[in-house]
Amino acid sequence: MDLYRKQLTLKRKKKQLFFLKLYDLHIHRISTNILKEGVDVAGWVIWLLLAGGLFIAEMLTLTFYLLWLGIGAIVGAGVALFVPNLWVQVVCASIVSLILIAFSKPIVRKLRIGKGYEDAVDTIVGKTGIVIQDITEEMNGIVKIGGDAWSATASEAIAQGEKVVIVKRRNTVLVVRKIS
Repeated sequence: MDLYRKQLTLKRKKKQLFFLKLYDLHIHRISTNILKEGVDVAGWVIWLLLAGGLFIAEMLTLTFYLLWLGIGAIVGAGVALFVPNLWVQVVCASIVSLILIAFSKPIVRKLRIGKGYEDAVDTIVGKTGIVIQDITEEMNGIVKIGGDAWSATASEAIAQGEKVVIVKRRNTVLVVRKIS
């Protein structure tokens, strides 16, 4: 019985040694290829990484355009699985992205014009507010309109506590003038 166990243990060790040598040979071959030719990453992996980046960027911007580009990149990844030609992948991804963008514009426009939709930022011009941080010609100040605080600029210096009217909106900075 003891001899049988020794033989069995010896066989197991030989198998383990064989697989370790095979694994070592495989790792050596891969590392040699990386050193000689550089890393060979499958095209579909790059497309999926691009899609993931576009989806993350879409979550930050909320424009819908990056979402469609991300879906196009997923299509590019699918095509890359079957067709190794980069130009075919790019053309397929571009066509899908352009079609999605073209068809989503009217839908988004209908949602914005739809009953009950009003963007508060679009209606801010003409409203009055109070300066809560001095506005100078060199530096922006802060204006409170309703419950919101906005960065503001003006062509003249306006002191804290004065009332202003919003003349124009430039992205997140308002152009204001003092109410006489």
